[in-house]
Amino acid sequence: MLHGVTLSEAEHWFAEKSGELSKTEWAYIQQSLSLREQEQKAEMRRRRSILIASAITALIFSILALVGFWQRNIAQRENRIFLAQSLASTASSIIERTNNSELAALLVIEALRINNREGGTLQSLIDSTLREILTKPYFKTSLTGHEFGVNSLAFSPDGSLLASASSDRTIRLWKLHDLTQPPTVLTGKSLEVLSLAFSPDGRTLAGGYLSGVQLWHLDDLTAPPQDLSGCEGRIDSITFSPDRNTLAASTYPVSYPSSVRPSGTFCVWDLQDLMRPPLRLIQHENEVLSIAFSPDGQRLASASYKIIQLWDVQNPSSTPITLTGHDSWIRSVTFSPDGQMLASASDDRTVRLWRLRDLISAPLTLTGHKSSVRSVAFSHNGLLLASGSSDHTIRLWNLSDLTTPPTVLTGHNLGINSVAFNPNELLLASTGMDRVIHLWDLDYVKASPITVTDPEDQVNSVAYSPDGTLAMAKDDQTIQLVHLSNLEATPTILSGPKDRIRSVAFSPDGVTIAATTDDQSVYLWDLNDLATVHALRVSEISVLSGEPNGDPLIFHPNGHLLASGALEHYIYLWDLRNLDVPPNILTGPNHPYNTNWVSSLAFSPNGVTLVSGNSDGPIELWDWNNPTVPPIILTGHTLDKHQKGVWSVAFSPDGETLASAGGDQTIHLWDMNDLSRDPIILANQETTANSIIFSPDRSVLASGNNDGTIRMWDLNDLTAPPTIVTAFDNSIEALAFSPDGTSLAAVSSDGSVQIWIARIDILVDMACQQVHRNLTKIEWSIYLPGESYHKSCPNLPGSEE
Repeated sequence: MLHGVTLSEAEHWFAEKSGELSKTEWAYIQQSLSLREQEQKAEMRRRRSILIASAITALIFSILALVGFWQRNIAQRENRIFLAQSLASTASSIIERTNNSELAALLVIEALRINNREGGTLQSLIDSTLREILTKPYFKTSLTGHEFGVNSLAFSPDGSLLASASSDRTIRLWKLHDLTQPPTVLTGKSLEVLSLAFSPDGRTLAGGYLSGVQLWHLDDLTAPPQDLSGCEGRIDSITFSPDRNTLAASTYPVSYPSSVRPSGTFCVWDLQDLMRPPLRLIQHENEVLSIAFSPDGQRLASASYKIIQLWDVQNPSSTPITLTGHDSWIRSVTFSPDGQMLASASDDRTVRLWRLRDLISAPLTLTGHKSSVRSVAFSHNGLLLASGSSDHTIRLWNLSDLTTPPTVLTGHNLGINSVAFNPNELLLASTGMDRVIHLWDLDYVKASPITVTDPEDQVNSVAYSPDGTLAMAKDDQTIQLVHLSNLEATPTILSGPKDRIRSVAFSPDGVTIAATTDDQSVYLWDLNDLATVHALRVSEISVLSGEPNGDPLIFHPNGHLLASGALEHYIYLWDLRNLDVPPNILTGPNHPYNTNWVSSLAFSPNGVTLVSGNSDGPIELWDWNNPTVPPIILTGHTLDKHQKGVWSVAFSPDGETLASAGGDQTIHLWDMNDLSRDPIILANQETTANSIIFSPDRSVLASGNNDGTIRMWDLNDLTAPPTIVTAFDNSIEALAFSPDGTSLAAVSSDGSVQIWIARIDILVDMACQQVHRNLTKIEWSIYLPGESYHKSCPNLPGSEE
């Protein structure tokens, strides 16, 4: 057979001169062409097979790559979620071990960021950890920068500045309103700074050095400090008189012959005439370690070995009063703000409280420190005494009840040299040999629940108005109105009812308040005319008692209709535009016992449907415009209906979901667009929800439960466990979201009311307001290896460390 070039030539010749060929030649060329065609088709099939095989192979490799990529992504996601869980756990451990609130809060913020990015289910754990950090007594922030131990602290009289004196020969001025800014560093004498004091007008700062005293004029820190002469020894303590006319400093020679033992001395300068040499008082046999003026400026206390002396400032040459009782060196003395008490701290590990009006009696002795007590300070209100010790701890003594053990603050790694209270707030500063200054916010309760009732108050129900006014229905036949923006203001009291108020509700426009009472009456107040109170009688049926939530009471979205529930499945509907007309009455199916009652009511947001939850189980959907039409009974699948009564019902703000809570310890979520569908069932972890409510943005469903907890369900991820907040020791009977959804008011069965922060993003904002830094690069590499560095709190500067 012909092939290749020969066949091509034959094919060309065959096409032009086929008529000249013999039959044999013609057949021979035809067979050759046919064979070539068969070979070409075979080659095409072979190539197609190769292409298909290559494509399949490539597809397989692509699938394997995608599977590998998917598996790597799953593994990375799981690793990141594990990292988030580890950060939250580490934060709790840090609080327990070192009480480093700043570091713990920043780690939890990063845990939340990772969890949210990866779609994790750790929000409940993170929420509870962050609440623990922000509510733990007491939130601590740290200031660093000194290179050696810090010897003394002093707040300016207006509380805006904190001065710190260090063995690194510097004084640092920290601006408390913006601790993100570096401190002002004062370098005067090239000597250790041992003591500090602000003048009463806050314009002058006195520094006591290893040798001598300098005055810094804070109006012009560019000017060199002023040296005071006449007191050249080591200045262990320095203080201004309250009238600013006098400066006193204890002094002791830096060096002296071994054969000579110098006496304890302190110098007193007349600041009105600094040209005069200071008055030198020499009475102590040993070094004077601490001095303090009384608040009225009449006395000066000086502390030395085992004794305290009280000097009459008006007559310094007179013999001072001597106080004895300590067994070793006395490191610190300070007067209480009212001048009635003197506190002293000693190497004998005790703090003693001297009653200045009864110096004959022995002082009160406070014990507990394991080592030398080196500093004491009274809070500005005189209710707390702080003591700092070489045992690395601070103790807070409650002076109104010294029988209770002190609160012990930990966090320093070495001995504490100085503690000081801010003169205007409950802010405590502490420092010592570890070079770190800690600021303890003793009054930090923003993340803690706010209690808005007195202990004797008994509240049964709460409701918010659109402007954030909280109404509380009380046992004393009154309604108390307070506003979220000013909870300290005197509340408005609404009166008129003759019996206990069980339930309260605001109209949608916030102008009208409605309340039900034990005598089956409904009262209406017009907040624009509080002198007028309307009383509407429900019925003569027996008084209800004992059921959760009291009598349900709810306004229609248009504000013109008011619905109230009662016994025997009666629902009363009042047209508020015509109160002279008797109410329409909706009557549910017949039930065997008249002890059954309407336990909860809810109007759909569009106002078309009224839903009632009942004590014996059924949920009823009413067309309230047609009271003769029987309600729709909502049961879903047989196994899905509530088995032990329905205590609360609530519509989502968009009206697409109805939530119901029952005595069977479940919460049901019903699809209002398809009531034939079975509800989503949320198990409430072996407790009954007495009240449920949607947040205004529909992102959260909150339940108040018999075990005293609030559970907050993330409606965007119902697979995640709810955030659980332990609110009370007793059951929670009612809940109410603030209009902006940031706060949640809860009523306990003991009648108390607390307001809780409802959103974790607000807790994060609070944490970023409380800390004064972001994580350092070193901390980031330790706790978040492999993660790109960024600022956890965008409002604060980052770190280049």
